[in-house]
Amino acid sequence: MITWDLCTFTWITVGAIATALVVLINVAILFVIPCCRRPEFSIEYDTGGKFCHPARCTSFLDLKTELPTYWIRLGIRNTGKSVARRCRGKLVKVLDEHGEEKQEYDTMLLHWVITPWKEVPFRTIDLNRDENEYLNLLATQSNNKEAYFAGDQFPLAKSAKDEPRAIPNSLPRGKYILVITVYGDDVKPETKYLSLIWHADDMKHVCVELHDDLQNAKSWLNERELTSAVGQP
Repeated sequence: MITWDLCTFTWITVGAIATALVVLINVAILFVIPCCRRPEFSIEYDTGGKFCHPARCTSFLDLKTELPTYWIRLGIRNTGKSVARRCRGKLVKVLDEHGEEKQEYDTMLLHWVITPWKEVPFRTIDLNRDENEYLNLLATQSNNKEAYFAGDQFPLAKSAKDEPRAIPNSLPRGKYILVITVYGDDVKPETKYLSLIWHADDMKHVCVELHDDLQNAKSWLNERELTSAVGQP
């Protein structure tokens, strides 16, 4: 017959608690702490500065002369606790002002400002904790009525010549909603909805606003006329 005294019971209890603590610590090390330290994306836009960037660039039409060019860019920041690796931004969908997808457009990988145009596919980048880089989205040019996506079919991209796709690479005058998603290794994708009014009478006559959801993007466009200028409500 086995008898149990208080001391034996106490040591068994302590041992069980210690085992449970070891298991909990291992779970925390393997699952909880990595989740808390994961990188996280923030997509930003503002008028002026590096988001709306005037420059001179090779003509999109003849690829020979240089013309005044106006770049629309997004700021991508890593707000997480560790490095975001192999970051890439995509134009996922092009919608009309009512939120209906324009089927003639396809998904496009967008171009990071700090990477060369000639590489196919576009180079990915790493973002350190709290580091920010700019993602080219659109470019307009003087004497040109189109707004061009800064994707793999952009006129300056090597893939536009070597690997052409039968899809449009620009937007005519109108109102649009662009669905943008940023991806990375072991990072939750971040998606934003960008309302765009492209009047096409001047390369800077483009109005842009960033939203968290589709409904706000549609409402913003509905409240504004096609003649709205940059930075005006």
